[in-house]
Amino acid sequence: GLRDKQITKFAKIVCICDVYDAVSNDRVYRKKFKLNESYELILSGSGSAFDKQLVLDFKNTFAIYPLGCHVKLSNNEDGYVIKQNQGFPDRPIVRVIPKDTGNISCFHEINLLYNTNVVILKII
Repeated sequence: GLRDKQITKFAKIVCICDVYDAVSNDRVYRKKFKLNESYELILSGSGSAFDKQLVLDFKNTFAIYPLGCHVKLSNNEDGYVIKQNQGFPDRPIVRVIPKDTGNISCFHEINLLYNTNVVILKII
């Protein structure tokens, strides 16, 4: 029954972490959420279930797709996350190495913040 300032900042942080951990892992009664869905759930609770400022801090420090993560893109390419876009953890910069060449020096980069028609489908 506690509200707002009656709840310590530490408890509010733990609450966000606990919910994220709970939904991003398998449970006996349901499958885990995708990482971006877990992230969106936290954002959707900003100001109601979670403290607005702490959700903003979470958003600005969180990385759904960590550096070096191998991902499959919606344009049927796959690549590696090489950089984060601050405040947009679901829209990193991905280095794509064409499969047909096999030449690692023949790559291109996609900044998903500006290429909104391409999304990450899954972590490989």
